[in-house]
Amino acid sequence: MVRIQEILCGRIFFPSGKARTVADVARRMAELRVGAILVLDDDELRGVFSERDLMMRVVVEGRSPESHRSE
Repeated sequence: MVRIQEILCGRIFFPSGKARTVADVARRMAELRVGAILVLDDDELRGVFSERDLMMRVVVEGRSPESHRSE
């Protein structure tokens, strides 16, 4: 079985603070040309926010990306 450490070894990560709005995170992802971004809170990993999260949790549900957080 492959360990997570082996999968992630050598990859570049793009962090985002927990307090940022979904719109901020989406703009950052577009700038970096990536499909997902790490959500950190005081340097502790809280999760990963992806394009799929944006579509399923924001767009499909009709939420405002300017007022929702990337938690």
